[in-house]
Amino acid sequence: MKWTLSWKILVSISGLLLACSVVVAALTYVQTQRSVIEEHQGIVDIMNYTFETLLSQDALPSLQRVVENSATVGGVREVVIVARDGDVIASSDRLAIGKPSDSPLVQRALSLTSSQRATHMLDDALILLQPLRGSRFMGGAAGDIVGVVQVTVARENIDQQARAAALQLLTISFGSYAVIALVLVAILRALVTKPVHALAALAARLLKGDRSQRSRIQRRDEIGVLSAAFDAMADEVDGLLSGLEGQVAARTRDLEEERVQLERALKELEVSTEARVALAETVRALSTPVSKLYEGVLLMPIVGDIDAERAEQIQRSLLSGIEAHDAEQILLDLTGVATVDAEVAAGLLRAARAARLLGASVTLVGITARVAKSIVGLDIDLTGITTRADLQSGLVHALRSLSGKNGAVRKVSRPVPS
Repeated sequence: MKWTLSWKILVSISGLLLACSVVVAALTYVQTQRSVIEEHQGIVDIMNYTFETLLSQDALPSLQRVVENSATVGGVREVVIVARDGDVIASSDRLAIGKPSDSPLVQRALSLTSSQRATHMLDDALILLQPLRGSRFMGGAAGDIVGVVQVTVARENIDQQARAAALQLLTISFGSYAVIALVLVAILRALVTKPVHALAALAARLLKGDRSQRSRIQRRDEIGVLSAAFDAMADEVDGLLSGLEGQVAARTRDLEEERVQLERALKELEVSTEARVALAETVRALSTPVSKLYEGVLLMPIVGDIDAERAEQIQRSLLSGIEAHDAEQILLDLTGVATVDAEVAAGLLRAARAARLLGASVTLVGITARVAKSIVGLDIDLTGITTRADLQSGLVHALRSLSGKNGAVRKVSRPVPS
């Protein structure tokens, strides 16, 4: 499964909300326990008021019935009334009446003079102790503490109510959080994921040569900033490549004009052997021009047939240009080369290897089908030499290589001969 940004955010939010739900459920469990205890404490207060009223009227039979009935209230397991002397005067367990109370909690409560009620949470029960104020029957003055009421509540009943409340809250929270998470993911997909995927698709089409692609996302957020940056980059690349195409076309026209002029000069100098030799030297020098397209990028267009002497001249011009301009990328344009034999190929390979010794990479561009067939037929090893179909793709490769090493490259306004 591919983890997209939306799924990562969904998992993160779900985990956070789950943790919050567990914490809230735990707090709810504790709070519910307290509420149940307070509820039972309120019940004990009512019982105690009833007991004091009955005792003030000396109605012991009625008191015993009320005690037994109180033990049937939900969760109440036992109700005991203990006099100041420690004897049980009323109990939900009739067998305990008239006997001394064996509860250490009751004995401790009887030994205190405080009138505050006490609560003790045991492993299996909740013990609620309430002071019993004086009555004529028990020999005390009104307001004196003359006994203790002990109410025992089953711990299981309290825990069950607390668990039910916590589970209910947890269920509601999970449902709510799930809806919230899905809504957030849908919003994120619409606002972030889809625009990012759209920009990635536009970038892919731009790399394939469709320079008209633009995002045109008008938003005042980070996605809008990213879209504006993408469009600005696309405009810059389009302008740069358009300028390069114009330069290459202009340079090609200049080279063609130079070639025509050279041919005309050759015809004019045919009458003189000395002039023909001098002209031949000029032709060889001009037939291997080295042009600086960018800082660190040289172009050497090769036109016409190549013999051993011209191959040597190509190597000299190439090495001189590399040393003079500190070039790192060399483009050998073979568009004007009709055929390549073993000697010519060996000369070009020697030139490329010599360039590598000076730290420059050579890229062969403009290889025609006929030249490619000759190279394959001669089983020429081009290992270490990059080839591209045309000058434009070769130039893009050179610029990318330079950008990867040195950052942005500087454009040269005009070619500089070697």
